[in-house]
Amino acid sequence: MNVMSAKFPVALKIIGLDRIAAGLAAAPHELRVVANRVVDEGMAKIEERAEEIVPVRTGYLRSTIYRKKTGFLGWEVGALAFYAGFVEFGTRYMRARPYLRPAVTEKMPEVREELKDALIKKMLELLG
Repeated sequence: MNVMSAKFPVALKIIGLDRIAAGLAAAPHELRVVANRVVDEGMAKIEERAEEIVPVRTGYLRSTIYRKKTGFLGWEVGALAFYAGFVEFGTRYMRARPYLRPAVTEKMPEVREELKDALIKKMLELLG
């Protein structure tokens, strides 16, 4: 998470796929391609969900929500608005109105399940 003076953009590193990434390191290229595609689609769902639930006054915060690939099955979701972290975590003057953490919490089980299903399907194709 970046913390700068007078600015508080926020980024969440998506973890939990590390073991899968390590297991796929020596796997056939086709499995890694499938994993990348499925996780990319899943991260798009997380970004979309965050955009749906973010509090909106002007729409600027919502327009700065992003996802960024940080490596093989590594992702970051965040918001670049200077006040994004204040909205996500609150301040002593304002209650928290989280939008990134709930989006990740809600969608990650779905992403993991879709990844598992896609990998099993691809492995059966490669074996069969």
